[in-house]
Amino acid sequence: MEFFSASDPFIRFAASVAAAAIGITVVLMVYICLLRGLRILEERRRQRFLARWRPLVYEAITGGTVTWPTLARREHETFLWFWNQLHETVRGDAKQVLGRLGVEIGLHLAALKFLHSGRMSRQLLGIVTLGNLGMPNFWHQILPIVDDPHVPVSLAAVQALLRLDAERAVPELMPRFATREDWPATRLHAMLVEVDHAIVTTAIDAVLPDSSDAAAMRLIEFAAAGDAIALQPAMVNRLKRSQTPPLWANVLRHLHDPDHLEIVRESCDHPVWFVRVQAVNALGRMGGPADVDRLVALLTDAEWWVRFRAAEALLKLPFLKRDELERRAAAQGPAALDLVRSVAAKEAA
Repeated sequence: MEFFSASDPFIRFAASVAAAAIGITVVLMVYICLLRGLRILEERRRQRFLARWRPLVYEAITGGTVTWPTLARREHETFLWFWNQLHETVRGDAKQVLGRLGVEIGLHLAALKFLHSGRMSRQLLGIVTLGNLGMPNFWHQILPIVDDPHVPVSLAAVQALLRLDAERAVPELMPRFATREDWPATRLHAMLVEVDHAIVTTAIDAVLPDSSDAAAMRLIEFAAAGDAIALQPAMVNRLKRSQTPPLWANVLRHLHDPDHLEIVRESCDHPVWFVRVQAVNALGRMGGPADVDRLVALLTDAEWWVRFRAAEALLKLPFLKRDELERRAAAQGPAALDLVRSVAAKEAA
């Protein structure tokens, strides 16, 4: 009896904890059911909205005369999502018609309000809408957002400005492209390839000479979105300010013009191995008969990657016959000959 009396408080405590757990579980289940119900109701409302508006928009795109119903304020977000999705799928004249009807309905007014929304999803929707509308008079509303610390928001603003006026936007944004390391270079490159090459090339050429080494590295990566050949003199000249090995190697990786063979040949003797690797690769792209001896000598380089790339480069030279290459490699030693033969076998497989 004493045992049960002593344990009664513990039993009551355990029962209270169990009851609380059950209560919390019931509350969570009710909450989840309510959220699910609200989501179903919202989806049904959206489908009714699209069933009413989608035929009208399609009719307008195909040239029909449409009397637009009033767009309620609570329907703005749904319509903006629908309009932007459609804008990404249509092409040619249909895209221009879609832009005109967006202005007729007043989408720009709703988008401007969304720019200052506390919800990021609405802010993004407003930015994208203004960019797709293609109205340059919204430039000054979007430009400050480029410096937003949130990457999705700032990149959406970049894309919008490029769509509003690429010729004006690229020179304005290129210094930021060089320094905003939180902006993925691949994403920026995808945006720039849609812009005229001459605009991109001019902007990079203007920023590259005075850029830091890190910024220069990023700018050179964007060269492929412009005229990479036209930018090669600026890349080589940039090395006059700084010759850090990563920058030097990156410049060599983008050289394709034989006019710059002299710096490539000098780089074959660079003390840093990955610079020599890029120099060898460049010789494989644009080297001539005068470079064969240099490449053959590199078959005995202290770094394996340099030796391997030298063998690849020699095999790429169209004027160098295989037997002549093997004869020269054998003169460097059995290891050099074996390397050339193994690389040739690998490429033939």
